[in-house]
Amino acid sequence: MYIRLPELDEYHRWVSYIGEAILKQVEYEIGGQRLDRHDPQYLHAYNALNLTGDEQKVYYKMIGHTPELYNKSYTDSQGHIRWHTSPATDIFIPLIARTNFANEMNADLFVSIHCDAFHNTTSNGMSVHVHPECSLATNDIAKRICMMLAERFPDHRNRGVKESNFHVLRETKMPAVLVECEFLSNPEARRFLREPENQLGLARTICKSALLG
Repeated sequence: MYIRLPELDEYHRWVSYIGEAILKQVEYEIGGQRLDRHDPQYLHAYNALNLTGDEQKVYYKMIGHTPELYNKSYTDSQGHIRWHTSPATDIFIPLIARTNFANEMNADLFVSIHCDAFHNTTSNGMSVHVHPECSLATNDIAKRICMMLAERFPDHRNRGVKESNFHVLRETKMPAVLVECEFLSNPEARRFLREPENQLGLARTICKSALLG
């Protein structure tokens, strides 16, 4: 089956793995006998874990995983800074795919933005994670992000810089930080995170602090 996608303007993009995004389910039949049925998210996870590098290239081509469709690069007004956004899709992207993407782009910095959670619903605050064996430059970036988030949101607890052996911090070839923007398990924090103004404030503060180094 072939699908021709119309061209989009500069302000829009296709999601990554668009073939998986438009499929409801995939069935396998032989002689009219159904052998198996899976949803696209299962297929995505299975192929990411089991296919070899060459096999993945073929699969990506079949399913529509092409950078020209989903990747957007942005450059600042002086033409000095370029950043790449991850695919805008609800399909889960395996950790290995995230780090491979960053490494293939030869990025100078990897920033993973998350929200924390804990069984204690009163837990709150923001933190930045680095790998235990990270460089001094990475640690400096993490400290600066923490400091500027604390300045921008003084009513929120600054939980500081923490060391974690996360895949996205361990397998990236460039300085990498993971920012935890409050706790989704905390009702007050959820209300804070729902506000577009706060979302924009978090994004701008992280971006500005990451680029100051």
